[in-house]
Amino acid sequence: MKNPFLKLGTQRTDLRTFLEDTSYNSMKYSGESGVKNIIYFPYREEVDAETGEIKKELIAISAGVHNWDTYENGKRGFHSVICTEGSAYLADNEGNVLSDGICPICARLRDAKAITDYRIALLDNQYGGVPTDENRKKQYDNDVDAIKKDQKVKFATQYMYILVAVVKMTKDGNGKLVPAAMVDGLPAYQFKIWRAGRQRIEALRDKLVDESKEITGAEVKFSHPEIKGEGALAKMQIMSKMEVDLVSDASSLLKKFTTLQDKIQSDVKNIEDTVFDTIEKSFPEWKMTYKENLVLEMDKLFSAWDEYQKELSMNPSAKYLEYAATGKAVTNPAVAVGSAQSAPIGGMAMIGDVPQMEAMPQLAVAESELVNGDGVAEI
Repeated sequence: MKNPFLKLGTQRTDLRTFLEDTSYNSMKYSGESGVKNIIYFPYREEVDAETGEIKKELIAISAGVHNWDTYENGKRGFHSVICTEGSAYLADNEGNVLSDGICPICARLRDAKAITDYRIALLDNQYGGVPTDENRKKQYDNDVDAIKKDQKVKFATQYMYILVAVVKMTKDGNGKLVPAAMVDGLPAYQFKIWRAGRQRIEALRDKLVDESKEITGAEVKFSHPEIKGEGALAKMQIMSKMEVDLVSDASSLLKKFTTLQDKIQSDVKNIEDTVFDTIEKSFPEWKMTYKENLVLEMDKLFSAWDEYQKELSMNPSAKYLEYAATGKAVTNPAVAVGSAQSAPIGGMAMIGDVPQMEAMPQLAVAESELVNGDGVAEI
């Protein structure tokens, strides 16, 4: 069954599938430690309605992704979902709403920023203002950065999900980079979906512009660093520290194997029906999520803040203490009001008065109103 959440992405073409292979069990492009891969960008050809010229288009979709963490029973949970702000109305066959154009995560951005400001105000109070001493100023800046990074929710990070053909490379006995496997006289390749953030896309575009090349038909080398370990952090570093370079004409596989490009394009045409249909199996942010469930999730995440806002409307001396015990927010904590004696923030004890804030409305806000938070690593 096609994922209805695909309607929330920006569809570039109708191509939707990938070639199965025996070495990978996911359609997600994920590099290996110390490995170099040569990447090609399959395309489809469309006739420009105005000029009549043939246009080459990437096989890709794009979308904004929200990421947030939860802490419950001493365990950290990671969550992600496609941003639905401004999208068309979308419901399942039973009429359950997936999206109505108002994103529940975006609707909490103002609260998230208010909490961050509140915590930084606590930090300023503990330091007695922004320090002028160089060492204390460095520690203060680190503490501020940690609070901002820990913001409950942030603006959606924009990603492109691009169909690529991947040729795994290895070194021969002379140390020369060659295809790891051959099939019918051509380098073996697999179709994968590469998720790339704006910064990565801009860097690749700049390299193409410098060489006067187009992305369709270009050869790109992904070089992954040597990273020890097999956990999530190691996988993240393998992708985030990946180097992207254009392949020189002297090293071009397309020039050496003149039918390789045609073979890739032929295979793409044979599998153009389902590439993004099951994208949620490799990219969990695309899992179908009902708006009502997201609203409940956000209400749970912000429960202590909401209780504080209610208390503040009746008690001007109310304190917001969600982070007081550990410096980390806990999911669905006890009502966080009262008097604070100390609260560890940025790993330092907070002593003194807690700043007061007016009750904040829960509204969706434009990006220009708030400071944009950090994105997530490309993995």
